[in-house]
Amino acid sequence: MVFTPQSIDTASYGAELDGGWQVAEHWRFGGGVGFTHAELRNVSTSVADKTGARDGYRVPAVPSFTTSMTLTYYDSADALGIPDANVFALAQHQFIAQREANVNNNFTLPAYRQINLRAGLEFPSLDVYLFAQNLTNEWPQYTCISYMPGVNVVTVGHGRVIDAGMKVHM
Repeated sequence: MVFTPQSIDTASYGAELDGGWQVAEHWRFGGGVGFTHAELRNVSTSVADKTGARDGYRVPAVPSFTTSMTLTYYDSADALGIPDANVFALAQHQFIAQREANVNNNFTLPAYRQINLRAGLEFPSLDVYLFAQNLTNEWPQYTCISYMPGVNVVTVGHGRVIDAGMKVHM
């Protein structure tokens, strides 16, 4: 079997709206919503025969709707007895709507949501933090390749991750 990528023309338009609000002295809320319409166009007969793509089909892996929300806390760490540091924490929610898996639009990748947390200390030369990604432990499907009818390979994201990290400021 030979797998040969095909070039296909696309057209897309959309809108994103992001905003933030200082809820209280140390608390900030932010969020966003996005809409994208992306479709295949000018699909040649030879490409359509090889791939199943058709004019007007949705572009693979492009969600039509996304949202995000973040709540952040940021303050001096003086109350913790660390005068040269700041304390931070954030909670984040992301939603990605279902997407077509491939150019012949024969199945969709399911919608998914992730909840992420991060908390730590920020020093002048480095940050140290604890984090949890994907608290809901979903296994999101990101992309797919169809090698032939009935043979689809899906790229799956990781499940829940809880760890610690450090970032050095250069």
